[in-house]
Amino acid sequence: MRRRIVLLAVAVTALFALAATAYGARSKSGGVIQLTCQRCEASPSDVFSQSWYDVVQQFNAKYKNRYHINVQHFGGQNENDLQYWERLALAGSLPDIFIAQATQLQTLAKTGKLFNFAPVLGKDKAWSRTFYPGAFESLTGAQKQIWGIPEERDVVGIYWNKVLFQKAGISSFPTTWSEFLADCAKLKQSGVIPLAMDGDWVTQLMWSNLIGTQPGGSQFLLKGISKGNWAANPMIVKATEYLKNLQTSGYVNSDSFSGTYQDAANPFLQEQAAMIANGDWMVAADIKGKAAKPGLYSQVAYSPSPGWTAGKQGLIILEGNAGVASGSRDPAKQAGVIAFEKFATSPTIQFQRTIRTGAFWPVKLKLTPAQLKKVEPLTYHLTQLSGRVAHTYEHAKFDTLQPFTDAWKNYWPAYVQGSISTSQFLNDIAAAAKPTATG
Repeated sequence: MRRRIVLLAVAVTALFALAATAYGARSKSGGVIQLTCQRCEASPSDVFSQSWYDVVQQFNAKYKNRYHINVQHFGGQNENDLQYWERLALAGSLPDIFIAQATQLQTLAKTGKLFNFAPVLGKDKAWSRTFYPGAFESLTGAQKQIWGIPEERDVVGIYWNKVLFQKAGISSFPTTWSEFLADCAKLKQSGVIPLAMDGDWVTQLMWSNLIGTQPGGSQFLLKGISKGNWAANPMIVKATEYLKNLQTSGYVNSDSFSGTYQDAANPFLQEQAAMIANGDWMVAADIKGKAAKPGLYSQVAYSPSPGWTAGKQGLIILEGNAGVASGSRDPAKQAGVIAFEKFATSPTIQFQRTIRTGAFWPVKLKLTPAQLKKVEPLTYHLTQLSGRVAHTYEHAKFDTLQPFTDAWKNYWPAYVQGSISTSQFLNDIAAAAKPTATG
């Protein structure tokens, strides 16, 4: 989900005229303009979906005489269901507002059915300057189109249990990968699982850390991951073999091949595993939730990834990995979409969503002392560190589509268990990461 931003200069005049209608647009009958939204359903079990539902209701209340957003049921099988969005696009029935992964939007853009926000952002400098630099990279097309407004900006580190570390005789989190291995050995000897993994999301977070903390690693994760030839890249081989070693050394949970996130989360939440790589949302969703052992939160710290040399730690930054996009072709409705996007990225709404979900904002906010007291200190601390660590980089999953994830889950167990070589594993998953592999 990311490419460089340069604003589109083609057809600017016509689209700027569209942007000028963003305030006070009406349907031909003069009534309230009706909009549709998917992936914003009420869901008590999903704080992210519920948060979007609440934003929609607030927007409807504020703009009740101008716009009304009707929440539609998301008909896909899961959040990675690109085919569902493609069917709607080809039928010309994409919602006016919907939330999708940036990689999905890049593919959907080929249908010609997505609204391009670049001219609007180019004209409205006050709005565009509120976003962090790089927020639109994943959402930017080859001709500098912008296919969605970033949903959030997350800083992903490694959670660790201070009490379990102390019991193993470890006083602080490791700062190098060699220290990390030594600490894993001590943790295992003390009777706990050193690192929780799942064979999918969490495992690939660790793979991204091992790549991103090497010179040139961030560029590979940003631009090189779809180009193949990984087995000939010493940096990728080094990261992959280190990750395999964590598995073969018995430093992970026994069900780490399941491909199910909860199989990684549960050992950490029940104080059976000492570490897990995951995003800031895990605090509100899990660590403070009912699935966690009572008192876990007070034992948890959150740190950057170790580096290959001292002082070279790193962090995964998820900027614009999902976008709030539009398939509207009606200028009056497009004006309503723009009004909603501005409302959703306003300081009040962005801060509200962070408190609700634990995930952070893609816009630059200056927090008041009262707001600072409400922000989760564990994750906010890491957000502040994000501008000072030696390496920042992306998660491999967000510059690839579902075939890469499927290939990883299929081939990773065979690789760890010795059935295939490092070269074969890397060749297989690299082939799945190429755009042509997605059709």
